[in-house]
Amino acid sequence: MTRTLLISLLTLAACTRPEGEVLPVDEAAPPGVLTLTVTPVVPGLPATFRVTGAQPNTNVMFFRSTAVQANGFCPPAIAPACLDLRSPVSTQFTARSNGAGVAQLTVNIPNPLPIASAAFQAGYARAPSIDSSNAVNVIIHQPNSDSDGDGLTAQAEVATHGTDPGRADTDGGGLDDGDEIAAGLNPLDPADDAAGGVLGADDLSAGDLVITEIMKDPISPLFDGDAEWFEVFNNAGADVDLNQLLIGDDATNNHRINRSVIVADGDYAVLGINPSTAVNGGITLDYSYQGAAFILDNTDDEVVIENSIGVISRVAYTVAAFPNVAGSSLNLNRTQISETANDIGSNWCATPTNIYSPSNKGTPGAMNEACPPPPPTWVADVEPIIDSRCAGCHTNGGASGGRSWDDYADMFQMSIDVPTMQEIEPGDRATSYIWHKLNGTQATVGGSGSRMPLNGGFLNTTQLNTIGAWIDAGAPEN
Repeated sequence: MTRTLLISLLTLAACTRPEGEVLPVDEAAPPGVLTLTVTPVVPGLPATFRVTGAQPNTNVMFFRSTAVQANGFCPPAIAPACLDLRSPVSTQFTARSNGAGVAQLTVNIPNPLPIASAAFQAGYARAPSIDSSNAVNVIIHQPNSDSDGDGLTAQAEVATHGTDPGRADTDGGGLDDGDEIAAGLNPLDPADDAAGGVLGADDLSAGDLVITEIMKDPISPLFDGDAEWFEVFNNAGADVDLNQLLIGDDATNNHRINRSVIVADGDYAVLGINPSTAVNGGITLDYSYQGAAFILDNTDDEVVIENSIGVISRVAYTVAAFPNVAGSSLNLNRTQISETANDIGSNWCATPTNIYSPSNKGTPGAMNEACPPPPPTWVADVEPIIDSRCAGCHTNGGASGGRSWDDYADMFQMSIDVPTMQEIEPGDRATSYIWHKLNGTQATVGGSGSRMPLNGGFLNTTQLNTIGAWIDAGAPEN
């Protein structure tokens, strides 16, 4: 942009050096003798340029360039002395310092202003040198932009709230400006951030957050690189800001959350790779770690959340101890939401029913499902029934019909009545001959004889359902 155009945009007149002033031929004094500050620049709103440390009652010149650069241009107004600005450099305006050495000018910035940034520096001639300020690179914040991601437009930040549109957390208290405004707090007062009931990263202890769901292996039409995610439950008793927490695994595949993510007490947050709902399964992520090295292995891996003090939540999942169903998230049983419970693989299940996208199951951001009860086992559930109801005939030394069922292995012999059928066929009650004998349907599979047991009445519905579920689950021993 030419000097003339920018001056006309700012409605300022360029200023030449005072008549008769003799400029030195020495090198320019190092930047920093003066201090220049510029308030945020938003087209349509005023901006203030302020210099402190100047000689009292001195004309201070404000120079503008396209960018900051060391060993920069020597503008004609002070040549051969040089500034930390890159050519082309123009003199934008002057302001006379007061008796305290402060020169200040407020400029109404026109709208539109079709530039993205500008660099400014202030200085004046003072034989045998010049005094110059620091160089300030000014970003032009368009009125409806939200470059700092705090949920507020640049115009609202400057005109309404007095916050910095280039800083998400103007007061540095831990909460983004938009979150403070929403909570009725003062975004210019860091003291009320904690008073608002929101815990920061280093306020948390182990168990305040609980990892409750992990989608490690999405299936077509989704892809791991777009659709992996995990879910966190806020168990802290207060709202929590995840900003600055470290997420990752036990190795070096870590990422530090770099913006405010407020999770209400008792609520869930979903963190994942790709924020695009078009490719992540339609999930609105609370935070995206896209571009980080952190990925979820499909077999054995860890998900860890920690602050500067220590680990807040950790799950180390393995194929051996945890469910492993492609297309279904690891789902912590809704009755076991605690940091102690989520270490135990048996407290997790593959999400049973809820399909959140084609072919993929999970409950991202919602209450977890209740896991189905664990299947019956021989030792805990089936052997007591056999021992009590088949005693004397097939257990405790009895071997009626040549069959003893005192040991687990005895249940898998081939049937005498139907030699092509096992007495118990793991995974299939319909081809298990004992199942038919207990139900009186042995004739339908080529068997014979009476329904069992002969003494004390037949098994009740609960006992039959236990044995049937045990067979269908693969007839586990323990």
